[in-house]
Amino acid sequence: MNATKIEVADSREETARLDLDIRDVSNLFPTKFVPPKPTDTPESLFIRKMVENHPKHQHLPDQNHRVISRSGNKDILIFTDGACIGNGQADPKAGCAFVFRPAKPVGPQPVKYGTFMCRLKNRAELRTVIAAPQNKYWGNEGWERLIITTNSEYVVNGATTWIQGWQRKGWVTAKEPVKNQDLWEVLLKEVRMHADRGRYSLEVLFWLILWELSKEADAAAKKAALMDDRTHFLSYRGVKSSPTEMVTLEQSRSF
Repeated sequence: MNATKIEVADSREETARLDLDIRDVSNLFPTKFVPPKPTDTPESLFIRKMVENHPKHQHLPDQNHRVISRSGNKDILIFTDGACIGNGQADPKAGCAFVFRPAKPVGPQPVKYGTFMCRLKNRAELRTVIAAPQNKYWGNEGWERLIITTNSEYVVNGATTWIQGWQRKGWVTAKEPVKNQDLWEVLLKEVRMHADRGRYSLEVLFWLILWELSKEADAAAKKAALMDDRTHFLSYRGVKSSPTEMVTLEQSRSF
């Protein structure tokens, strides 16, 4: 199978335009979000509400719906999920979605930006946690930490623990290439880009939750898996979606 080159938007032009301070993030990795209590849930720690943007950010809307910390700190939460229909079979179809604002009463209606083919659900879960931070320069809104929820142990352990050893050993484990290396490297670039923006820097953390706590993203990902697939990798930075802000993703058959 031929590898396909992934182009990731470079942050240098943006940081230069905003006159940001640059720091060395070459050894920075995502971390796990540890709630204050083991029984804490997204609903107990975060609330969905309308927030006002800082007056300095005149290029942004006056208000946005977000899932924000109940404690009043600068944390924002994004729900993610990936689904794969026919996982492990001859012709699987996968889709994924992320949710960062309240859905309307009619329920989640994911916008068609594409779906992707995959052989494993792990790849779908990984693809969506790339798109969540990639969608916006969240630090521009004043947030300091982005908490990404997922029910995938593979994603959380890989992003916060295993990836450090993979990178150090040249992306080889037990003499075999690391699976999904292409997406892991894109995720690292996204995390480091957000950390590399000076006063607009943002820390990305991963929170492992039960799938029952992210039903909107789960439903949207399953709907996405039934949509037509696209044939190339897309960067979702700045993508606008419907009022539910549920974005479905895509991935090439060649991956």
